[in-house]
Amino acid sequence: MIAAKILVVEDESVVAWHVQEALQKLGHEVVAIAQTAKEAIQFAAHKCPDLVLMDICLQGQTDGVLAAEHLYLNLDLPVVYLTAHADEHTLRRATETSPFGYLIKPFQEAELHSTIQIALRRHQLERALKATQQWYATTLVSIGDATIATDVDGFVMFMNPTAELLTGWTQEQALGEFAGRVFCGIDETTGAAINDPLLAALCQGDAVTIPERTALRSRDDYNRSISGSAAPIRDRSGEIIGGILVFQDMSDRDELERQLRAQNQHLEQLRSLQDEFLSALAQEMRTPLTKMRLAIEMLQQLIARSQAAMADEPPTADVPWQKMERYLEILQQEWQQEFSLVHELLQFREDSGAVTAPSEIQLQEWLPLFLDRFELQVPSVVFRDEMPANLPALSVQLPALERLLMQVLTYVVQAQSPILVTASEQRDRIQLVFVCEQCSGWSDSQLAASDLSLVLAKRTAIELQAEIQVEQQLGKWSLTLTLPLVAS
Repeated sequence: MIAAKILVVEDESVVAWHVQEALQKLGHEVVAIAQTAKEAIQFAAHKCPDLVLMDICLQGQTDGVLAAEHLYLNLDLPVVYLTAHADEHTLRRATETSPFGYLIKPFQEAELHSTIQIALRRHQLERALKATQQWYATTLVSIGDATIATDVDGFVMFMNPTAELLTGWTQEQALGEFAGRVFCGIDETTGAAINDPLLAALCQGDAVTIPERTALRSRDDYNRSISGSAAPIRDRSGEIIGGILVFQDMSDRDELERQLRAQNQHLEQLRSLQDEFLSALAQEMRTPLTKMRLAIEMLQQLIARSQAAMADEPPTADVPWQKMERYLEILQQEWQQEFSLVHELLQFREDSGAVTAPSEIQLQEWLPLFLDRFELQVPSVVFRDEMPANLPALSVQLPALERLLMQVLTYVVQAQSPILVTASEQRDRIQLVFVCEQCSGWSDSQLAASDLSLVLAKRTAIELQAEIQVEQQLGKWSLTLTLPLVAS
């Protein structure tokens, strides 16, 4: 049993006393007895009862029906009517206020008890329902997606602010309207109307996705790209009682895609200009290098002929052959270095942006052959490799790896000393280390980080998800190249 605080509104003192006695016997508390509608409203505001027993016929200008309506609408108080007699008009007015019970005087104690319990329970359920509705309404209002809810026939019952903004309809305007009028979806390409997703969901009894490339035509004829879905709402028994449509404005996404396409086109133009520049630069550098090579060969021949002609003559201090040969060696080394850089520029232009399927190689078998080919191109360099036999296979884009190693080797051969090459497995990576242990006489600028070969190598390393680290200390110089076993 629910015990309650009850306000009694009765203008006949004997009847009021009788009702009070009966309520107290049932375990309820009578907070006050009012004789007029005005008193009832005042007591209700100050005493905060759980229920009101209201006589329909009261003294004064305001009857019990008007007082009950005020108490329910403004104070959310359940009202049970008490009456001995009333005309048809008054009874109809009382019924329209949705009373929580109706007792005919005189009434039995058991009848009073059951009516009060039903009224109190109904009011509890009604409050819980209102709280749930308020929770759902607040949730739907606060979410960022546009939301439209309808009854089982497809007529709008709710719209959140986002839906109002996108459709151009206010909730007040949309209530009671058919959902197909409020949500006007069209094909972005043809402009033809699409099938109403809410109606489709209600008819099929299942969720329906809004087709791709759908635009929403608002009430003010503004079109915006959208995506979303509709689904039926079911009660506990599984019966469809309504539908809900949730959709999002995708105009920003489409604009972002357009900007990205434009940016990519711009980058492709820059790449093309870069390639043209590198090609032109390499060609311009190759012409004087060719002339330098011819001059070096002619000088070598001239020195050889002069040495042969003067072989039988006594040596003189005026012919410093050793210095001339040293200068010629330096000139040849510098030419070789510049020629390698030109080759790298051309190779970078040809390979930049190229993507090939990964190849699986055994580095301990492949790398010595690659070093041998490089030594043939640059006879002055000497490599000594120490490669373990149990290295795991390396899955890599082979042209990019060859380009990276060519750039690295072009940089390291500046040491002009024997280079030790070692390899080791580091978890899911392979580390290649190029070491020169006879670099004590060098300045910091001879192997600068700004060297063109190293700059190109670091850029290529990004393509292979590789890392390059250079160290120089106590006459020992090293370059470490870390490669992933599998590069995505």
